[in-house]
Amino acid sequence: MLELKTNNKLVVVYLFLFEIFMIFIGMIISIIFQEPLNQLYLKIRRALFKSLHKNKKTAISKAQTFIIGERVTTVVVIDGDGYVDFKNKNIVFHVCELLPYALPDEISQYYENTVADLDKRKERGEVVPWNGSTLSLYKYVVSRTADFEDYKLEVFLAKNDYYTVYSTIHNLNNGKPSLREKYIETFDFENNTLYPLPNSIGLCLCVRTSDDKLIFAVRSTDSGYRPGQSDVSVVEGLNPQYDLKLHSLDLLSACNRAVYEEIGNIETDKIDVSVLGLVFDKEYNQWNFIGDVSVDMTQDELISRRNSGTSGKWELKVLDFVKFHPKDIFQYLSTHKMWDMGIVTVYFTLVHNGFSKDKLQQFIEKYL
Repeated sequence: MLELKTNNKLVVVYLFLFEIFMIFIGMIISIIFQEPLNQLYLKIRRALFKSLHKNKKTAISKAQTFIIGERVTTVVVIDGDGYVDFKNKNIVFHVCELLPYALPDEISQYYENTVADLDKRKERGEVVPWNGSTLSLYKYVVSRTADFEDYKLEVFLAKNDYYTVYSTIHNLNNGKPSLREKYIETFDFENNTLYPLPNSIGLCLCVRTSDDKLIFAVRSTDSGYRPGQSDVSVVEGLNPQYDLKLHSLDLLSACNRAVYEEIGNIETDKIDVSVLGLVFDKEYNQWNFIGDVSVDMTQDELISRRNSGTSGKWELKVLDFVKFHPKDIFQYLSTHKMWDMGIVTVYFTLVHNGFSKDKLQQFIEKYL
């Protein structure tokens, strides 16, 4: 009888130790596999989300100022909603050598003053932007394809020089009335009118790694715009030297070039681009195609590649890698100043990856 009781006690002890052991093993397994399981979950959700919206018809909506939470941004969404990609073949560019109209009289005076100021700064040994060739948008036409009612855009561009655009942007608030008051605040975004000011047009892209990190950039203090501020992964102007082919432009190729140059010499076959919309930032007189980009490289691989040399690295002082989840992203944005264009691009990217607008609203209210 005594022996039986002793055996029972041993069994209880063994069971207890076995339970502790299994808990320990479970903890190790959860630590090892939690991140891969989370990544698998996100990939499945994205695939389902894209499948769900693959054949979604996209009605033409009015261009409107984007509001995030209670914040009225300076960004006007011309077309796009984050749910559906723009097909590359449905974005048609027309490029001419010069703007097909005379610029406002004020521009020439602002240009002369700006160039004189830049020359003085150069003489003092300061770093100043160089006057390269750039592109300006002067017209766009929003429509839909006849077959599937996909997004369709015609974009009319003219070659320009950087100093003309730079001097315009840096003098938007000068004069009575100012350029902003006369030409931006009164512009009709609906009726295909010609946009009157020299402007910049480019790309504003969120880049995600294969281990689900969203890349944010901190701009160099020598950058021509927003020096020292946080930004999305890639903000790059369309470049007539590299992006034009036979008086047209391939937007997908331009996105691949921008990611390659700004993030870390990434091969095209490792880059997957989704163009999500055309928007205009009234604060900076800037048009951008915004997009969601995934790269088949981890955070560590990108850092290693970047350290080997990136041509655009002087503009991006630091890269921050943030877990790709609304909580982590909006928490980051709450402590890092970023222009409205960047925040709108982040929002569209989150929507594109299956996060509901109601869910996003919760984190926006908490952190922004």
